[in-house]
Amino acid sequence: GRLEEFTELGGVELRIRHQPPYRVVTVTRGHDLPGPGTEPAPAATDTAGESSREPAFPGLDAAWNSPDSGPVLVAFDESGEGREVTWAEVTSSPWFAELSDEHRERLRGVEEYTPVADALEQTRNTVVAAVDGGAAREDVALLADLHGLRGNVTAFDPVMLPFLERQVGAALGAGSAALVRGSVTGFGRHVPYTDLVVPHPGPWAQDRGPSGLAHSLEFVLGHHSTAHILLDNEDLPVETRQSALLLAGIEEINELYRDVPGYVPLRVELSTPAVRARVSDNGRLEEFTELGGVELRVRHRLPVTVVTVTRGHELPLTGTTPAPTTTDTSPAPAFPGANAAWNSPGSDGGGSGPVLVAFDESGEGREVTWAEV
Repeated sequence: GRLEEFTELGGVELRIRHQPPYRVVTVTRGHDLPGPGTEPAPAATDTAGESSREPAFPGLDAAWNSPDSGPVLVAFDESGEGREVTWAEVTSSPWFAELSDEHRERLRGVEEYTPVADALEQTRNTVVAAVDGGAAREDVALLADLHGLRGNVTAFDPVMLPFLERQVGAALGAGSAALVRGSVTGFGRHVPYTDLVVPHPGPWAQDRGPSGLAHSLEFVLGHHSTAHILLDNEDLPVETRQSALLLAGIEEINELYRDVPGYVPLRVELSTPAVRARVSDNGRLEEFTELGGVELRVRHRLPVTVVTVTRGHELPLTGTTPAPTTTDTSPAPAFPGANAAWNSPGSDGGGSGPVLVAFDESGEGREVTWAEV
């Protein structure tokens, strides 16, 4: 039942145990509080030595802010614990060596502290095959929409019409898209982190030879890559149906390479996509579906099938007999775990620690590694 008095000191509540009145004295060094008395305190020299100054970190022209640097990313271990991944670690990782120069540059542009998996997802290659420009504005719109997903698109077709590049350049800006008059295999062999979109490939899907779609998919798709293929006229007899012949070609390839060490088989999923009908500006009824994350007008006869082909994903293998366990020679990114040197309390002499932030005179914030601290 005793009356007690409390105040705040240093950010916490404190019971006053002595006689009032009270006063709080705040003493600072290096803050913008007025000096004692009525006259401003004279400019002071830090007598504690050079080492006591407020930390200073490299500015805009310093090496760690140079064009060769990149964002600090985040990796998660099996327990869900997140750890910073410096750009030096990213560039020294085996998976980074597999990326093209263009992909590396996109990766450099992701936001700070993006999880590595998200950074790779945001910067995936977007590739298109079987778009020659014959659909005019629709082909331009498709390429523009795909470019809008991740800021890049590369299109291939052996008979690509010359005006398509000019029209796409007018829509996106010169150099925003790469258009190649040639086979999609020109994109590279077993390219990781790639989305390949193939609308209405027609007889190419039925070709089980070396230049057919099945062999082209095997050539281009690397680990964590996916092809999205729209096939039409799917009510034909099964022996001439595009999806059946494409699936048979992929099964032949998987069987051919089954015993090759390190071969990662192609996996296939067939689905019937939703088709929406609407009246166009010229009064014609048209059908639309989605392929590879964008809307696409169905230009050939229904029904249609979407074939999704992946390498390194969790889709069921084609065929009825499970394939033996294979080793992926191009694994997903892996970073040091809890016991690695960069997470050790003292392996670097001074111990590792958090990435901090410093601000320059303009208020711009920059990361400061523990080594700099």
